[in-house]
Amino acid sequence: MDSELKQSIEKALNTSIQAYNEIKPSEKAVKKFVRQFGNVENPYNFIHGYFMGDLQGIAFATAHCQLGRNMDDKEREDIAKIIKSKAVIVEEIIKEIRDTCK
Repeated sequence: MDSELKQSIEKALNTSIQAYNEIKPSEKAVKKFVRQFGNVENPYNFIHGYFMGDLQGIAFATAHCQLGRNMDDKEREDIAKIIKSKAVIVEEIIKEIRDTCK
């Protein structure tokens, strides 16, 4: 993957992560957010999956728009690595949300 595309994806993901970091949750708000998706056993795991899915969509859309074509297997693998590298940051955000809501 070329460095320009990688930088574009990193920038898009970091912007989303910054927005996640600015969430000021309350327990009531978390429950209300999660409830709209049905009966969820662990709301924090659900939110983690929701954020990671959001990052995946942003990364793939950024790549597709910038390339102007479908990605090849190698490009998809490279994007998956970038997304996975953000998982630890998202986990920390979820931990902060969970700690705030206790």
